[in-house]
Amino acid sequence: MTVTITPQGQNRFYGAFINDDWKVTRNLTLNLGLRYEFDTAYTDPEDRLTRPLDLNNPIPEMQGATAPRMPPQLAQFYKGPTIFNGAFRFADSKNRGQWDAGIGVLSPRAGIAYRLNDLTSLRVGYGLFPTPWVGSTTNIFDHTYYYGFRQVTGAPSAVLGVPQMRLSNPFPPDNPVIPAYKKSLGRYTMLGDSFNYVAEKRPRSYSNRVNVSLQRQLPQGFVADVTFYINFTSQLIGMYNVNQVDPRVAYEYKDAINISVPNPFFNYLTVEKFPGPLRYQRNVALTTLMRKYPHYGALNVFDGIRGGDMRYYSLQLRFQKSFSSGYAFMAGYNYAFQRDQVFFNDVASFLQNFTWQDNNRPRHRLTMAGT
Repeated sequence: MTVTITPQGQNRFYGAFINDDWKVTRNLTLNLGLRYEFDTAYTDPEDRLTRPLDLNNPIPEMQGATAPRMPPQLAQFYKGPTIFNGAFRFADSKNRGQWDAGIGVLSPRAGIAYRLNDLTSLRVGYGLFPTPWVGSTTNIFDHTYYYGFRQVTGAPSAVLGVPQMRLSNPFPPDNPVIPAYKKSLGRYTMLGDSFNYVAEKRPRSYSNRVNVSLQRQLPQGFVADVTFYINFTSQLIGMYNVNQVDPRVAYEYKDAINISVPNPFFNYLTVEKFPGPLRYQRNVALTTLMRKYPHYGALNVFDGIRGGDMRYYSLQLRFQKSFSSGYAFMAGYNYAFQRDQVFFNDVASFLQNFTWQDNNRPRHRLTMAGT
């Protein structure tokens, strides 16, 4: 059951650059440049977008004696923190973007061309390239979040393998159709539910690229080129659930934690202050209460943590003949080696512990073309 609107996400990109060539000597030429780029956060003309959740803001109704009564079984297995914080935030006239875009970035470029002799040249280049915000996804609307305005009521999660929805009565009292409240619930929007948002201080992804190239003119119009190329890219991580259940609990206690317990959030507060589907479930799996913020489900933050870098190295060989005598020809070979920072398993993901691992892409590539 989908309540939808026409999304009107917008993004603006601005760029400017200066560069020049200096012929230092007869054999040496320098190329220096500086580029400035600024791209805005996603905005909506009516300020309907979701701002980052404030997990440092305590929920007044859930503090002290009014806090939900967690089942006694939880303390037996779960030793982590239980924090009743969270304030949903919409965009407004003062904070219109889904995140704070900053003031832009500077990208230096430098190149050297050295003439070894009449037939041979050596070239070295360096560039810093920031990844545009919109470049991290194929569609801007994939990451424009309209919670409160676009509402979907789906099937609740199964409890111990038992489905909680039936075709004969898909929306019983414990799983009613949730309306689109728009901004009327304020900070309580999405309380008791899962959702996505963008990190407020979203880390920027950069690529540092260096190449060293030796070029030699050969007989019959051929040119040979040998290039060593390096690309060090930072911040490739995308979605990260900051409200994960520690998987080590399940590894330690196994089936002992696979029990159903009374839901401490059942009919908790009022619908206006606890609107999510969690309020309608009489019983929940014990593991769902082992989250740091148990009053929420998954909290998937786009670029929520720093890390996930990439290291790419390649050796490139190229032979090319310019068009003459009725034909042109080019052949290229690339040997590449790439390593990525990834989470080795679910424990590493929970601990935000990255590990360098070899990428599984092919290392050899041969290309030929002719006219």
